[in-house]
Amino acid sequence: MRNKIVHLFFYLIMVMGIQSAVYGNNFESLKRRAETGDVQAQTNLATCYFTGQDTAIDTKQAFFWNKKAADQGFAKAQYNLSLFYLEGISIPVNKKKSFYWVKKAAQQGYVEAEFRLAQHYAVGAGTAIDKKQEIYWYKKAAAKGHRDAQYNLGLYYSKGIGVAIDIDTNQAFYWMKKSAEQNTPEAQYNLAVFYLKGIGTGVDQEQAFYWTKKAAEQGFPEAEYALGVHYFEGKVTAVDQNQAFYWTKKAAEQGHAKAEYNLGVYYMHGLGAPVNKNASFYWTKKAAEQGFADAQHNLSLLYFEGIGTAVDKNKSFYWTKKAAEQEHAMAEYNLAICYLKGIGTEKDNKQLHYWVERAAKHGDRQALKLFQDLNSK
Repeated sequence: MRNKIVHLFFYLIMVMGIQSAVYGNNFESLKRRAETGDVQAQTNLATCYFTGQDTAIDTKQAFFWNKKAADQGFAKAQYNLSLFYLEGISIPVNKKKSFYWVKKAAQQGYVEAEFRLAQHYAVGAGTAIDKKQEIYWYKKAAAKGHRDAQYNLGLYYSKGIGVAIDIDTNQAFYWMKKSAEQNTPEAQYNLAVFYLKGIGTGVDQEQAFYWTKKAAEQGFPEAEYALGVHYFEGKVTAVDQNQAFYWTKKAAEQGHAKAEYNLGVYYMHGLGAPVNKNASFYWTKKAAEQGFADAQHNLSLLYFEGIGTAVDKNKSFYWTKKAAEQEHAMAEYNLAICYLKGIGTEKDNKQLHYWVERAAKHGDRQALKLFQDLNSK
């Protein structure tokens, strides 16, 4: 679970675009109103310059008119101005000025500014890191229905943040559900985890499945992977290997390492799709390259046997060692055998003893027998 940081440039376009849609005035008429000091017209004129609506894009003019309105105390313009300073749009980046203006907007109750001010305090942008102030402003925004603030509060209550906030699973569940009900995919997935583990609520696997599916349908990779597991295991819903394959593939295509590994297994054994050894090798390798130990172990076997690729004992040794270094017991045993027989490397009695002992300690039965045999000689 991670704190949600929303891209600032997107927020600037979104906020300014909303204003344009609301006012939608003829450009010359709008400009005349802005020149008379009308703050809404000034802010909307800034939108036109920023987006190129009814005029050429001119971010300097966008900044100029936002500042005009901000100087008159207009909260939306103050918020937009803070983003100009934070992103360095037509002006040098100035985090202190960004903080100054976002705080001005937040103090007027502008909800996007309240959320953004919390993030300034979270990372120390233009001010000192202050977890208490961060939580204070998240609460302000969350109470007004800001879904990302609700999500972050849910995370913080679930794990606690030193003196700023104590663990409170009931509050964690409350705010996570609030955000999930506003279609925040991260919140929907985490709410599913809360139901699955009974965090702030009773264990409810049907609700866990429901919210996992909601998040997966929005393209959240962790949820897509989890939904694939739900369909494969069939604990809450009927077993459906086709659906398991479908959702696992969706997550894998977004770079989810466990999904990539599972997809490799599905292709190897024809689960939800025809057997495809080349595809199995491809996805196993993708997961292995992300450091997933089970995939590294399987990849070593694919290279050893030449499944979906040419036999390559050197690469088999390489990936066996990668997995063994992550305390994968079977890989540790196989690595010992590599050193015993000189597979993909030179024979090395010292390394043989080292790795077979490690594998035995981690519970590999073949390693335990070999360890005992070696020490009985």
